[in-house]
Amino acid sequence: MNPNAFQPAPNSYSYPLLIKSILKQTLKYNPENEIVYKDVSRYNYFELNKRVARLSNLLAGLGLQYGDSVGWMDYDSHRYLESFYAVPSVGAVLHTVNYRYSAQNIVYTINHAEDKVLFVHADFIELIIQNRDQFTHVEKIIVLLDSNPAKTYDDIDDYESMMALQKETYEYPEFNEDTPALTFYTSGTTGKPKGVFFSHRQIVTHAMASMINFGCYEGACRLRSNDVYMPLSPMFHVHSGGFPYVASMLNVKQVYPGRINPALLLKLIRDEGVTFTHTVPTLFNMMIQHEDIKFTDLSKLKVVIVASATTDSLLESGQKLGIDIISSYGMSEYCPIITFSFLNQRDLELDIKSQYPLRTNIGKPVPFMDVKIIDESGLDVTTPNQIGEIVLRSPWLTKGYNKEQVMSEELWKGGWLHTNDIGYVDETNRITLVDRKRDMIKSGGEWVAPSEIENLLRVHPNVKTVSVFGIEDQKWGERPVAAVILKEQGTSISELMSFLEEFVTSGKLNKISMVEKIKLFEEFPTTGTGKVDKKQVKEIWLTLKS
Repeated sequence: MNPNAFQPAPNSYSYPLLIKSILKQTLKYNPENEIVYKDVSRYNYFELNKRVARLSNLLAGLGLQYGDSVGWMDYDSHRYLESFYAVPSVGAVLHTVNYRYSAQNIVYTINHAEDKVLFVHADFIELIIQNRDQFTHVEKIIVLLDSNPAKTYDDIDDYESMMALQKETYEYPEFNEDTPALTFYTSGTTGKPKGVFFSHRQIVTHAMASMINFGCYEGACRLRSNDVYMPLSPMFHVHSGGFPYVASMLNVKQVYPGRINPALLLKLIRDEGVTFTHTVPTLFNMMIQHEDIKFTDLSKLKVVIVASATTDSLLESGQKLGIDIISSYGMSEYCPIITFSFLNQRDLELDIKSQYPLRTNIGKPVPFMDVKIIDESGLDVTTPNQIGEIVLRSPWLTKGYNKEQVMSEELWKGGWLHTNDIGYVDETNRITLVDRKRDMIKSGGEWVAPSEIENLLRVHPNVKTVSVFGIEDQKWGERPVAAVILKEQGTSISELMSFLEEFVTSGKLNKISMVEKIKLFEEFPTTGTGKVDKKQVKEIWLTLKS
Protein backbone atom coordinates (compact mmCIF):
# COMPACT_ATOMS: atom_id res chain seq x y z
CA MET A 1 0.00 0.00 0.00
CA ASN A 2 1.16 3.51 -0.76
CA PRO A 3 2.40 5.12 2.50
CA ASN A 4 0.84 8.38 1.37
CA ALA A 5 -2.55 6.71 1.66
CA PHE A 6 -2.28 6.98 5.44
CA GLN A 7 -3.56 10.47 6.08
CA PRO A 8 -4.18 11.73 9.63
CA ALA A 9 -7.44 13.36 10.51
CA PRO A 10 -7.24 17.16 10.13
CA ASN A 11 -7.83 17.64 13.85
CA SER A 12 -5.61 14.80 15.10
CA TYR A 13 -3.24 15.84 17.88
CA SER A 14 0.52 15.27 17.83
CA TYR A 15 1.39 14.93 21.51
CA PRO A 16 4.63 16.81 22.30
CA LEU A 17 6.92 15.32 24.95
CA LEU A 18 7.07 18.29 27.31
CA ILE A 19 8.05 18.34 30.99
CA LYS A 20 4.55 19.55 31.88
CA SER A 21 3.41 16.05 30.80
CA ILE A 22 5.39 14.52 33.67
CA LEU A 23 3.74 16.93 36.08
CA LYS A 24 0.31 15.75 34.85
CA GLN A 25 1.14 12.19 35.92
CA THR A 26 1.58 13.24 39.55
CA LEU A 27 -2.19 13.56 40.08
CA LYS A 28 -3.14 10.17 38.62
CA TYR A 29 -2.18 7.38 40.99
CA ASN A 30 -1.07 8.30 44.51
CA PRO A 31 -1.40 12.10 44.69
CA GLU A 32 -1.86 11.98 48.46
CA ASN A 33 1.78 10.93 48.88
CA GLU A 34 4.01 13.60 50.38
CA ILE A 35 6.89 15.82 49.31
CA VAL A 36 8.98 16.38 52.47
CA TYR A 37 11.77 18.91 52.97
CA LYS A 38 13.55 17.95 56.23
CA ASP A 39 11.57 19.65 59.09
CA VAL A 40 10.69 22.74 57.04
CA SER A 41 7.93 21.68 54.63
CA ARG A 42 5.51 18.82 54.04
CA TYR A 43 2.76 18.69 51.41
CA ASN A 44 1.22 16.26 48.89
CA TYR A 45 1.15 16.14 45.09
CA PHE A 46 -2.04 18.18 44.93
CA GLU A 47 -0.17 20.99 46.68
CA LEU A 48 2.92 20.42 44.52
CA ASN A 49 0.85 21.18 41.42
CA LYS A 50 -0.53 24.34 43.02
CA ARG A 51 2.93 25.51 44.02
CA VAL A 52 4.34 24.82 40.55
CA ALA A 53 1.49 26.94 39.15
CA ARG A 54 2.31 29.72 41.64
CA LEU A 55 5.97 29.66 40.60
CA SER A 56 4.95 29.68 36.93
CA ASN A 57 2.84 32.78 37.52
CA LEU A 58 5.71 34.36 39.46
CA LEU A 59 8.06 33.80 36.54
CA ALA A 60 5.56 35.18 34.05
CA GLY A 61 5.09 38.24 36.25
CA LEU A 62 8.83 38.90 36.15
CA GLY A 63 8.56 39.33 32.39
CA LEU A 64 10.56 36.28 31.37
CA GLN A 65 10.42 35.57 27.65
CA TYR A 66 10.54 32.27 25.78
CA GLY A 67 14.09 30.91 25.99
CA ASP A 68 15.24 33.14 28.86
CA SER A 69 17.50 31.51 31.46
CA VAL A 70 16.69 31.22 35.17
CA GLY A 71 19.50 30.41 37.61
CA TRP A 72 18.72 28.28 40.67
CA MET A 73 21.21 27.95 43.53
CA ASP A 74 19.84 25.77 46.32
CA TYR A 75 20.37 22.59 48.28
CA ASP A 76 18.18 19.58 47.45
CA SER A 77 14.72 20.83 48.41
CA HIS A 78 11.01 20.94 47.57
CA ARG A 79 11.67 24.34 45.99
CA TYR A 80 14.18 22.79 43.60
CA LEU A 81 11.60 20.18 42.61
CA GLU A 82 9.11 22.99 41.91
CA SER A 83 11.67 24.69 39.66
CA PHE A 84 12.26 21.44 37.74
CA TYR A 85 8.68 21.76 36.47
CA ALA A 86 7.78 25.44 36.47
CA VAL A 87 10.81 27.00 34.77
CA PRO A 88 10.93 24.79 31.64
CA SER A 89 7.13 24.53 31.43
CA VAL A 90 6.73 28.29 30.94
CA GLY A 91 9.25 28.09 28.08
CA ALA A 92 12.31 29.26 29.99
CA VAL A 93 15.56 27.34 30.59
CA LEU A 94 16.50 26.21 34.11
CA HIS A 95 20.19 26.68 34.92
CA THR A 96 21.06 24.64 38.00
CA VAL A 97 23.99 26.56 39.50
CA ASN A 98 26.79 24.56 41.11
CA TYR A 99 27.24 26.13 44.55
CA ARG A 100 30.44 24.11 45.07
CA TYR A 101 32.23 26.10 42.39
CA SER A 102 34.61 28.92 43.22
CA ALA A 103 33.05 32.40 43.24
CA GLN A 104 34.84 33.06 39.95
CA ASN A 105 33.27 30.05 38.24
CA ILE A 106 29.83 30.74 39.72
CA VAL A 107 29.94 34.23 38.17
CA TYR A 108 31.27 32.79 34.92
CA THR A 109 28.51 30.18 34.56
CA ILE A 110 25.73 32.63 35.48
CA ASN A 111 27.00 35.04 32.82
CA HIS A 112 27.65 32.30 30.26
CA ALA A 113 24.11 30.95 30.68
CA GLU A 114 22.77 34.53 30.52
CA ASP A 115 20.59 34.09 33.60
CA LYS A 116 18.03 36.88 33.93
CA VAL A 117 16.62 35.82 37.30
CA LEU A 118 18.48 34.17 40.18
CA PHE A 119 16.84 32.14 42.95
CA VAL A 120 19.45 31.81 45.70
CA HIS A 121 19.46 29.98 49.05
CA ALA A 122 20.17 32.26 52.00
CA ASP A 123 23.48 30.46 52.63
CA PHE A 124 24.80 31.77 49.29
CA ILE A 125 23.17 35.18 49.11
CA GLU A 126 26.17 37.09 50.48
CA LEU A 127 28.40 35.57 47.80
CA ILE A 128 25.91 36.66 45.13
CA ILE A 129 25.60 40.17 46.59
CA GLN A 130 29.37 40.58 46.72
CA ASN A 131 29.66 39.68 43.05
CA ARG A 132 26.44 41.13 41.64
CA ASP A 133 28.21 44.00 39.85
CA GLN A 134 29.94 41.37 37.68
CA PHE A 135 26.69 39.84 36.39
CA THR A 136 25.96 40.73 32.77
CA HIS A 137 22.29 39.72 32.43
CA VAL A 138 20.79 39.32 35.93
CA GLU A 139 17.76 41.57 36.47
CA LYS A 140 16.24 40.07 39.62
CA ILE A 141 17.48 38.11 42.65
CA ILE A 142 15.10 36.14 44.91
CA VAL A 143 16.24 34.57 48.18
CA LEU A 144 15.22 31.07 49.28
CA LEU A 145 14.70 30.89 53.04
CA ASP A 146 14.32 27.96 55.41
CA SER A 147 13.60 30.29 58.37
CA ASN A 148 13.36 33.98 59.21
CA PRO A 149 16.15 35.94 57.50
CA ALA A 150 19.14 37.12 59.51
CA LYS A 151 19.44 40.07 57.14
CA THR A 152 17.19 41.68 54.56
CA TYR A 153 17.93 43.60 51.37
CA ASP A 154 15.82 46.38 49.89
CA ASP A 155 15.78 45.00 46.35
CA ILE A 156 15.69 41.26 47.10
CA ASP A 157 12.36 39.55 47.80
CA ASP A 158 11.96 36.16 49.43
CA TYR A 159 10.49 33.18 47.62
CA GLU A 160 7.58 32.31 49.89
CA SER A 161 6.37 35.92 50.16
CA MET A 162 6.28 36.19 46.37
CA MET A 163 4.69 32.74 45.98
CA ALA A 164 1.88 33.70 48.36
CA LEU A 165 0.79 36.47 45.97
CA GLN A 166 0.39 34.14 42.96
CA LYS A 167 -2.60 32.22 41.59
CA GLU A 168 -2.78 28.43 42.06
CA THR A 169 -3.61 27.74 38.41
CA TYR A 170 -1.61 28.26 35.25
CA GLU A 171 -2.30 27.51 31.58
CA TYR A 172 0.96 26.00 30.35
CA PRO A 173 1.85 26.82 26.74
CA GLU A 174 2.75 24.29 24.09
CA PHE A 175 5.91 24.52 22.01
CA ASN A 176 8.38 22.31 20.18
CA GLU A 177 9.52 19.36 22.31
CA ASP A 178 13.11 20.00 21.19
CA THR A 179 13.09 23.32 23.03
CA PRO A 180 15.98 23.55 25.57
CA ALA A 181 14.71 22.91 29.10
CA LEU A 182 17.68 22.49 31.44
CA THR A 183 21.33 23.48 31.48
CA PHE A 184 24.19 23.04 33.92
CA TYR A 185 27.96 23.09 33.80
CA THR A 186 30.57 20.36 33.91
CA SER A 187 33.40 20.40 36.40
CA GLY A 188 35.84 22.26 34.21
CA THR A 189 39.03 20.48 35.34
CA THR A 190 40.63 21.21 31.95
CA GLY A 191 39.60 24.85 31.62
CA LYS A 192 36.41 26.81 32.04
CA PRO A 193 33.23 24.86 32.88
CA LYS A 194 31.27 23.75 29.81
CA GLY A 195 27.51 24.21 29.50
CA VAL A 196 25.56 21.00 28.85
CA PHE A 197 21.91 21.34 27.84
CA PHE A 198 18.89 19.07 27.38
CA SER A 199 15.53 19.52 25.67
CA HIS A 200 12.05 18.68 26.95
CA ARG A 201 11.98 15.57 24.78
CA GLN A 202 15.32 14.38 26.15
CA ILE A 203 14.25 14.85 29.77
CA VAL A 204 10.95 13.01 29.21
CA THR A 205 12.44 10.08 27.26
CA HIS A 206 15.24 9.75 29.81
CA ALA A 207 12.70 9.58 32.64
CA MET A 208 10.61 6.97 30.82
CA ALA A 209 13.66 4.80 30.10
CA SER A 210 14.74 5.08 33.75
CA MET A 211 11.30 4.05 34.94
CA ILE A 212 11.33 1.03 32.62
CA ASN A 213 14.85 0.11 33.71
CA PHE A 214 14.19 0.32 37.45
CA GLY A 215 10.56 -0.71 37.52
CA CYS A 216 10.01 -3.39 34.88
CA TYR A 217 13.15 -5.50 34.81
CA GLU A 218 13.36 -7.72 37.87
CA GLY A 219 16.72 -7.51 39.53
CA ALA A 220 18.57 -5.63 42.26
CA CYS A 221 17.72 -2.14 43.51
CA ARG A 222 14.24 -1.66 42.05
CA LEU A 223 12.32 1.64 42.30
CA ARG A 224 8.59 1.00 42.60
CA SER A 225 5.50 3.03 43.42
CA ASN A 226 5.58 1.91 47.08
CA ASP A 227 9.13 3.20 47.65
CA VAL A 228 10.19 6.36 49.48
CA TYR A 229 12.75 8.35 47.52
CA MET A 230 15.49 10.66 48.84
CA PRO A 231 18.33 12.01 46.64
CA LEU A 232 21.83 12.01 48.08
CA SER A 233 23.48 13.50 45.02
CA PRO A 234 22.95 17.19 44.23
CA MET A 235 20.04 18.42 42.16
CA PHE A 236 22.34 20.95 40.48
CA HIS A 237 24.24 18.10 38.80
CA VAL A 238 22.42 16.46 35.86
CA HIS A 239 19.07 17.16 37.59
CA SER A 240 19.99 14.60 40.27
CA GLY A 241 20.32 11.83 37.71
CA GLY A 242 16.75 12.44 36.53
CA PHE A 243 15.44 10.48 39.52
CA PRO A 244 13.15 13.29 40.82
CA TYR A 245 11.24 13.09 37.52
CA VAL A 246 10.97 9.31 37.80
CA ALA A 247 9.85 9.55 41.43
CA SER A 248 7.21 12.08 40.44
CA MET A 249 5.84 9.91 37.63
CA LEU A 250 5.55 7.05 40.11
CA ASN A 251 3.90 9.36 42.69
CA VAL A 252 6.19 8.01 45.39
CA LYS A 253 6.79 9.84 48.64
CA GLN A 254 9.78 12.11 48.16
CA VAL A 255 12.13 13.35 50.90
CA TYR A 256 14.60 16.21 50.36
CA PRO A 257 17.42 16.60 52.91
CA GLY A 258 18.74 20.10 52.17
CA ARG A 259 22.34 20.65 53.15
CA ILE A 260 24.02 17.27 53.55
CA ASN A 261 24.47 16.15 57.16
CA PRO A 262 24.99 12.42 57.91
CA ALA A 263 23.05 12.57 61.21
CA LEU A 264 20.11 14.28 59.48
CA LEU A 265 20.18 11.77 56.62
CA LEU A 266 19.93 8.87 59.06
CA LYS A 267 17.12 10.62 60.95
CA LEU A 268 15.15 11.15 57.74
CA ILE A 269 15.66 7.50 56.78
CA ARG A 270 14.27 6.46 60.18
CA ASP A 271 11.43 8.99 60.44
CA GLU A 272 10.27 9.05 56.81
CA GLY A 273 10.95 5.42 55.88
CA VAL A 274 13.34 6.15 52.99
CA THR A 275 13.92 3.07 50.82
CA PHE A 276 15.65 4.34 47.65
CA THR A 277 18.54 6.72 47.04
CA HIS A 278 21.59 7.40 44.88
CA THR A 279 24.91 8.72 46.14
CA VAL A 280 28.68 8.83 45.75
CA PRO A 281 30.91 6.43 47.75
CA THR A 282 32.35 9.21 49.95
CA LEU A 283 28.96 10.34 51.25
CA PHE A 284 27.73 6.75 51.58
CA ASN A 285 30.71 5.90 53.78
CA MET A 286 30.24 9.06 55.85
CA MET A 287 26.66 8.07 56.50
CA ILE A 288 27.19 4.42 57.44
CA GLN A 289 30.19 5.28 59.63
CA HIS A 290 28.23 7.85 61.66
CA GLU A 291 27.55 6.95 65.26
CA ASP A 292 23.77 7.12 64.73
CA ILE A 293 23.96 4.09 62.47
CA LYS A 294 23.72 1.88 65.56
CA PHE A 295 20.04 2.68 65.97
CA THR A 296 19.11 3.06 62.29
CA ASP A 297 17.64 0.14 60.35
CA LEU A 298 18.92 0.25 56.76
CA SER A 299 17.74 -3.22 55.75
CA LYS A 300 15.09 -1.79 53.37
CA LEU A 301 17.41 0.75 51.75
CA LYS A 302 18.36 0.46 48.07
CA VAL A 303 21.36 2.49 46.90
CA VAL A 304 22.63 3.30 43.41
CA ILE A 305 26.29 4.33 43.48
CA VAL A 306 26.94 7.18 41.04
CA ALA A 307 29.91 9.25 39.80
CA SER A 308 32.56 6.83 41.06
CA ALA A 309 33.49 3.16 41.11
CA THR A 310 31.80 0.72 43.50
CA THR A 311 34.29 -1.44 45.40
CA ASP A 312 34.03 -4.79 47.13
CA SER A 313 34.73 -3.13 50.48
CA LEU A 314 31.84 -0.70 49.95
CA LEU A 315 29.53 -3.57 49.03
CA GLU A 316 30.63 -5.52 52.09
CA SER A 317 30.04 -2.54 54.39
CA GLY A 318 26.55 -2.11 52.95
CA GLN A 319 25.76 -5.81 52.94
CA LYS A 320 26.45 -6.04 56.68
CA LEU A 321 23.70 -3.44 57.17
CA GLY A 322 21.32 -5.21 54.77
CA ILE A 323 21.57 -2.53 52.05
CA ASP A 324 20.89 -3.44 48.41
CA ILE A 325 23.65 -1.75 46.35
CA ILE A 326 24.36 -1.57 42.61
CA SER A 327 26.68 0.43 40.36
CA SER A 328 25.90 2.84 37.55
CA TYR A 329 27.62 4.48 34.63
CA GLY A 330 26.79 7.93 33.35
CA MET A 331 28.17 11.43 32.88
CA SER A 332 27.01 15.00 32.47
CA GLU A 333 26.65 14.79 28.69
CA TYR A 334 24.49 11.65 28.88
CA CYS A 335 21.55 13.06 30.90
CA PRO A 336 23.15 10.92 32.64
CA ILE A 337 22.03 7.28 32.33
CA ILE A 338 23.98 4.81 30.22
CA THR A 339 24.07 1.58 32.24
CA PHE A 340 23.20 0.11 35.63
CA SER A 341 24.22 -3.16 37.24
CA PHE A 342 21.82 -5.88 36.17
CA LEU A 343 21.35 -9.10 38.11
CA ASN A 344 18.87 -11.64 36.76
CA GLN A 345 17.07 -14.20 38.87
CA ARG A 346 19.95 -16.72 38.68
CA ASP A 347 22.41 -14.02 39.74
CA LEU A 348 20.26 -13.04 42.73
CA GLU A 349 20.22 -16.65 43.92
CA LEU A 350 24.03 -16.61 44.28
CA ASP A 351 25.53 -15.97 47.70
CA ILE A 352 26.16 -12.26 48.27
CA LYS A 353 29.95 -12.38 47.78
CA SER A 354 29.51 -14.16 44.46
CA GLN A 355 27.30 -11.25 43.42
CA TYR A 356 30.02 -8.66 44.08
CA PRO A 357 31.58 -8.78 40.56
CA LEU A 358 28.11 -8.25 39.06
CA ARG A 359 27.26 -5.38 41.42
CA THR A 360 30.59 -3.57 40.91
CA ASN A 361 30.29 -4.00 37.13
CA ILE A 362 28.57 -1.02 35.48
CA GLY A 363 26.08 -3.41 33.95
CA LYS A 364 23.91 -3.31 30.85
CA PRO A 365 22.62 -0.43 28.74
CA VAL A 366 19.25 0.97 29.73
CA PRO A 367 16.41 0.77 27.17
CA PHE A 368 16.97 2.78 23.96
CA MET A 369 20.69 3.18 24.62
CA ASP A 370 22.88 1.99 21.73
CA VAL A 371 26.51 1.23 22.60
CA LYS A 372 29.40 0.64 20.22
CA ILE A 373 33.12 0.00 20.82
CA ILE A 374 35.57 1.66 18.42
CA ASP A 375 39.34 1.49 18.00
CA GLU A 376 41.74 4.47 17.78
CA SER A 377 40.98 4.93 14.07
CA GLY A 378 37.22 4.98 14.70
CA LEU A 379 36.49 1.51 13.34
CA ASP A 380 33.72 -0.54 14.94
CA VAL A 381 35.26 -3.36 17.01
CA THR A 382 32.15 -4.28 18.99
CA THR A 383 32.88 -7.95 19.53
CA PRO A 384 32.98 -9.75 22.89
CA ASN A 385 35.85 -8.60 25.13
CA GLN A 386 37.41 -6.31 22.50
CA ILE A 387 38.69 -3.17 24.26
CA GLY A 388 38.13 0.26 22.74
CA GLU A 389 36.39 3.58 23.24
CA ILE A 390 32.70 3.49 24.23
CA VAL A 391 30.50 5.58 21.91
CA LEU A 392 26.75 6.06 22.24
CA ARG A 393 23.42 6.93 20.68
CA SER A 394 20.11 7.44 22.46
CA PRO A 395 17.20 9.91 22.45
CA TRP A 396 18.53 11.89 25.43
CA LEU A 397 22.25 12.51 24.86
CA THR A 398 23.16 16.19 24.81
CA LYS A 399 23.43 17.65 21.31
CA GLY A 400 26.50 19.67 22.28
CA TYR A 401 28.03 22.28 24.57
CA ASN A 402 26.49 25.74 24.85
CA LYS A 403 28.39 28.24 22.65
CA GLU A 404 31.18 25.71 22.00
CA GLN A 405 30.79 24.55 18.39
CA VAL A 406 34.25 23.01 17.95
CA MET A 407 34.01 20.94 21.15
CA SER A 408 30.44 19.93 20.22
CA GLU A 409 31.59 18.65 16.83
CA GLU A 410 34.40 16.71 18.50
CA LEU A 411 31.92 15.22 20.98
CA TRP A 412 29.75 13.93 18.12
CA LYS A 413 32.49 12.99 15.65
CA GLY A 414 31.21 10.35 13.26
CA GLY A 415 27.61 10.69 14.43
CA TRP A 416 28.18 8.92 17.76
CA LEU A 417 28.69 10.61 21.11
CA HIS A 418 32.24 9.97 22.29
CA THR A 419 32.57 9.11 25.98
CA ASN A 420 36.41 9.11 26.03
CA ASP A 421 36.03 6.02 28.21
CA ILE A 422 37.73 2.71 27.48
CA GLY A 423 35.80 -0.52 27.95
CA TYR A 424 34.41 -3.64 26.35
CA VAL A 425 31.18 -5.61 25.96
CA ASP A 426 31.00 -9.31 26.89
CA GLU A 427 28.88 -12.11 25.39
CA THR A 428 25.87 -11.17 27.55
CA ASN A 429 25.94 -7.46 26.53
CA ARG A 430 27.34 -6.54 29.97
CA ILE A 431 29.77 -3.62 29.74
CA THR A 432 33.03 -3.40 31.66
CA LEU A 433 34.62 0.02 32.06
CA VAL A 434 38.41 -0.26 31.95
CA ASP A 435 39.22 3.39 32.59
CA ARG A 436 38.76 6.95 31.43
CA LYS A 437 40.60 7.46 28.15
CA ARG A 438 42.18 10.67 29.45
CA ASP A 439 43.39 8.78 32.57
CA MET A 440 44.92 5.79 30.76
CA ILE A 441 48.71 5.58 31.00
CA LYS A 442 50.87 4.57 28.00
CA SER A 443 53.98 2.91 29.43
CA GLY A 444 56.49 1.20 27.15
CA GLY A 445 53.87 1.05 24.39
CA GLU A 446 51.34 -0.72 26.62
CA TRP A 447 48.17 0.69 28.16
CA VAL A 448 48.00 0.79 31.96
CA ALA A 449 44.59 1.29 33.62
CA PRO A 450 44.84 3.41 36.82
CA SER A 451 41.54 2.04 38.11
CA GLU A 452 42.96 -1.51 38.18
CA ILE A 453 45.83 -0.38 40.43
CA GLU A 454 43.53 1.76 42.58
CA ASN A 455 41.18 -1.15 43.22
CA LEU A 456 44.04 -3.36 44.37
CA LEU A 457 45.54 -0.75 46.69
CA ARG A 458 42.10 -0.17 48.25
CA VAL A 459 42.16 -3.78 49.41
CA HIS A 460 44.84 -2.83 51.94
CA PRO A 461 43.11 -2.54 55.34
CA ASN A 462 44.69 0.84 56.14
CA VAL A 463 44.12 2.53 52.76
CA LYS A 464 41.24 5.00 52.86
CA THR A 465 41.41 6.13 49.25
CA VAL A 466 43.89 6.27 46.40
CA SER A 467 44.50 8.10 43.11
CA VAL A 468 46.77 6.67 40.39
CA PHE A 469 48.02 8.64 37.37
CA GLY A 470 50.96 8.76 34.98
CA ILE A 471 54.08 10.93 35.10
CA GLU A 472 56.63 11.48 32.35
CA ASP A 473 59.48 9.01 32.11
CA GLN A 474 62.42 9.20 29.67
CA LYS A 475 62.66 5.45 29.20
CA TRP A 476 59.01 4.35 29.30
CA GLY A 477 57.22 7.50 28.14
CA GLU A 478 54.97 7.38 31.20
CA ARG A 479 54.99 5.46 34.47
CA PRO A 480 52.13 4.97 36.96
CA VAL A 481 52.46 6.51 40.42
CA ALA A 482 50.03 6.61 43.35
CA ALA A 483 48.77 9.15 45.85
CA VAL A 484 47.38 7.43 48.95
CA ILE A 485 45.36 8.58 51.95
CA LEU A 486 45.62 6.28 54.97
CA LYS A 487 42.85 5.59 57.46
CA GLU A 488 45.35 6.13 60.26
CA GLN A 489 49.11 6.54 60.61
CA GLY A 490 51.33 3.49 60.90
CA THR A 491 51.67 2.09 57.38
CA SER A 492 54.88 2.99 55.51
CA ILE A 493 55.28 3.59 51.81
CA SER A 494 57.57 0.55 51.54
CA GLU A 495 54.83 -1.61 53.08
CA LEU A 496 52.33 -0.35 50.50
CA MET A 497 54.79 -1.05 47.67
CA SER A 498 55.36 -4.58 48.98
CA PHE A 499 51.59 -5.09 49.27
CA LEU A 500 51.08 -4.14 45.63
CA GLU A 501 54.07 -6.22 44.47
CA GLU A 502 52.34 -9.31 45.84
CA PHE A 503 49.67 -8.86 43.15
CA VAL A 504 52.40 -8.76 40.50
CA THR A 505 53.91 -11.97 41.89
CA SER A 506 50.52 -13.71 41.92
CA GLY A 507 49.74 -12.61 38.37
CA LYS A 508 46.81 -10.34 39.29
CA LEU A 509 48.70 -7.24 38.12
CA ASN A 510 50.96 -6.90 35.08
CA LYS A 511 54.56 -6.02 35.88
CA ILE A 512 54.31 -2.93 33.64
CA SER A 513 51.44 -1.72 35.86
CA MET A 514 53.45 -1.78 39.09
CA VAL A 515 53.60 1.79 40.38
CA GLU A 516 56.95 3.56 40.33
CA LYS A 517 56.36 5.56 43.52
CA ILE A 518 53.75 6.17 46.23
CA LYS A 519 53.33 9.42 48.15
CA LEU A 520 51.03 9.97 51.13
CA PHE A 521 48.36 12.69 51.22
CA GLU A 522 46.10 13.95 54.00
CA GLU A 523 43.30 14.91 51.58
CA PHE A 524 42.57 15.16 47.85
CA PRO A 525 41.31 18.28 46.08
CA THR A 526 37.92 17.74 44.44
CA THR A 527 36.00 19.12 41.48
CA GLY A 528 32.81 21.13 41.77
CA THR A 529 30.79 17.90 41.73
CA GLY A 530 32.79 16.27 44.52
CA LYS A 531 34.98 13.97 42.41
CA VAL A 532 38.72 13.66 43.03
CA ASP A 533 40.49 16.21 40.83
CA LYS A 534 43.33 14.07 39.45
CA LYS A 535 44.86 17.02 37.64
CA GLN A 536 45.37 18.89 40.90
CA VAL A 537 46.42 15.75 42.77
CA LYS A 538 49.12 15.18 40.15
CA GLU A 539 50.33 18.78 40.42
CA ILE A 540 50.63 18.46 44.20
CA TRP A 541 52.25 15.01 43.92
CA LEU A 542 55.01 16.43 41.72
CA THR A 543 55.87 19.05 44.35
CA LEU A 544 56.07 16.61 47.26
CA LYS A 545 59.35 15.10 48.33
CA SER A 546 59.66 11.32 48.10
